[in-house]
Amino acid sequence: MPTELLTRGFTASSFNNVAFPANGTGGTAIAVPRVRGGTGLAFSWFTSYTGAPSAVSITLQGSDDNTNWYSFGTATTNTAGEVINVSGVTFRLVRAFLTSRTGGTNLTVSFLI
Repeated sequence: MPTELLTRGFTASSFNNVAFPANGTGGTAIAVPRVRGGTGLAFSWFTSYTGAPSAVSITLQGSDDNTNWYSFGTATTNTAGEVINVSGVTFRLVRAFLTSRTGGTNLTVSFLI
């Protein structure tokens, strides 16, 4: 189950300055607060690296049951790190998913409302 709750004004990390895991690895699940009115939640997610990879693909995933995960939004392939804004998120959980990478050292992916 998720170890962190995405709370306004605080970051929650799916990968927190960890050595790059194997390709095809999902990070820690982050619980997402429900938004009244059914419009979904808007938040930002950030990628950064201690040692930049020469190639990377990280996808945002969502789930309602922590078992079945679905990719959504824009994947990042920026090897310098990046901030991506998403909106309309209705999943109960989100996480970062490392699709692939070449090189690099530590990875951080965080979320912020």
